[in-house]
Amino acid sequence: MALSGHGRPIAIPAGRAAIDGTLAEVRIERDGTLVARGSAVVVAARDEAGQSACYLLTVGHVLSAAGDDEASIGVVLPGAADAEPISAESLGTVDRGDQDLAVLRTIAAPCRPARIGPSLPPGADVWLGGFPAPGAPRILPGHVRDAVRAGHVWTVEGIATEGTSGGGVFDARSGALVGLIQGYWAVRLVAPGGRVAGEASVGRIAVIPIAGVRELLEAWGFVDLLESEPSAGQTSGSLE
Repeated sequence: MALSGHGRPIAIPAGRAAIDGTLAEVRIERDGTLVARGSAVVVAARDEAGQSACYLLTVGHVLSAAGDDEASIGVVLPGAADAEPISAESLGTVDRGDQDLAVLRTIAAPCRPARIGPSLPPGADVWLGGFPAPGAPRILPGHVRDAVRAGHVWTVEGIATEGTSGGGVFDARSGALVGLIQGYWAVRLVAPGGRVAGEASVGRIAVIPIAGVRELLEAWGFVDLLESEPSAGQTSGSLE
């Protein structure tokens, strides 16, 4: 795979299949019409009162893009045979600069959480997983550049497009989750007459590292989502 700004090959990790099994698509609808779309990563599975609860992380601006509280949230979980979204609830969201995170919960068939890894240093190789097109997950290579602000946002060389925001960034060696795709830099393509004809990625992606995710989850009382599974019946915190 040739990527702008990323020329060296990355060895496919032994856990590549596990990465595929943790990515979910997020669809925001209002009155049956799709108004926003993004990606998410499964981070925890809980047995809650005999039901299988699945917890996912995405970025907050995917939810706030709907613009009001009337929109419904749906997720297409990994391995869904019919690719139909199931209802999900937002346990809380923030969309404020580097603080760009949302926690989703849904009741579904048992899901498989991603393994959580440590933050990576500049120069590390990663896999970028998300949904650039509806129902079509992709995993592409990337390369961590120098941090924009240490501990808050990384810049990664690689390819991301509309729909991949909220997707996972995985250590290329181990397949462990190390961050979330926040967004990407792009140039607008302008047709004759000034009409915007599209956009093209410039090969730079903004990533919320797992350390920044953990800080927010700790403040919200949800840090256990990144830890070992609690005992049956124990649930996470609540965002108000």
